[in-house]
Amino acid sequence: MEGWDVLVSDTGPLISLESLPTGFQWIRSVLDRLIIPPTVLDEAAHPYEERQAFLEEAGLRRLIDVRRPETRSKADPGSGWHVLDEGEQEAISLARELEYPLLIEETAAAWLEASDVRSQEPLG
Repeated sequence: MEGWDVLVSDTGPLISLESLPTGFQWIRSVLDRLIIPPTVLDEAAHPYEERQAFLEEAGLRRLIDVRRPETRSKADPGSGWHVLDEGEQEAISLARELEYPLLIEETAAAWLEASDVRSQEPLG
């Protein structure tokens, strides 16, 4: 991940990192900031009574930046967008809006993002 100091993430990678003994320690060592939508924070912090308790216990308070996408990406009905949950849709929308790489595990979401990126005009 050399050169990526900021990423947008969905819930799956956060859950995977949490399951590793030093997963959150590792992500803090390679990123300056991890941007997630509120829905992703809710999903990741589900076992905790409060969002802040999750961020504090995981040592992510300084790394995580919670942002709501300004608009939710639209896709044609045949694209598969409808199979994604709200957190996945918001994470993809944020990555597109902010033009940051997306950290996502779900096969359907990764396929949809990759296929949509290939169909867009080059950035910059």
